Amino acid sequence: MHKKIKNERTIRHRPGPNSDQFELKLFEFFNKFYQKNLIDEISGGPSNKMETGQQIDLSFLYGNYVFIFEAKNRSQPNIKQAMQDLRTREELVKSNYIQHYKTDGIVVPVLAIGNSLSEFPGNNPFTPSIIAMGYQFRWLTIDDIVYFENLMKVYGYEYTLTTLMADIFNIKKIIGNEDIKIPAIKTQRFGKTMYTFQLPA
Repeated sequence: MHKKIKNERTIRHRPGPNSDQFELKLFEFFNKFYQKNLIDEISGGPSNKMETGQQIDLSFLYGNYVFIFEAKNRSQPNIKQAMQDLRTREELVKSNYIQHYKTDGIVVPVLAIGNSLSEFPGNNPFTPSIIAMGYQFRWLTIDDIVYFENLMKVYGYEYTLTTLMADIFNIKKIIGNEDIKIPAIKTQRFGKTMYTFQLPA
């Protein structure tokens, strides 16, 4: 059953008011893009299972990309367990959801951490033993969310989402069948390489 929210696009599932605060913040951050028709089928909270039988903290579609998030709050996040959970859910989404609802879908698993990188030794939440697991996924921290919220205030929703997809998820916006090449300023922020650029209206 779809849940109607006044003056908003329809959202099937969303975190309740008593949900983890970081999970709520993560949902509301991406919901801003959803309300501008820049992403589709956003869903979150305990009822969001995507045919897996397990909670998917946040999911949405961006073109043929199917994003699934595992969100961990500030209180001693168990990164290794979170990665294992995310891997399990990714495989379940591929086998149970993709084959029935989005056959051309590419699953993008994301670990979202409600901590600043400065809170981890060496500004890296991933220990050698975790890295040795060899699991390919993307990750997003509270630092990233704050940075892109500020970018949104200056450059707007579409530019911010395009930049976020390129910088964090390595997904470039394609127009027609050609990449757009434009000059950009390369900077280092929170241990990640960022590119700042402007697109003509």
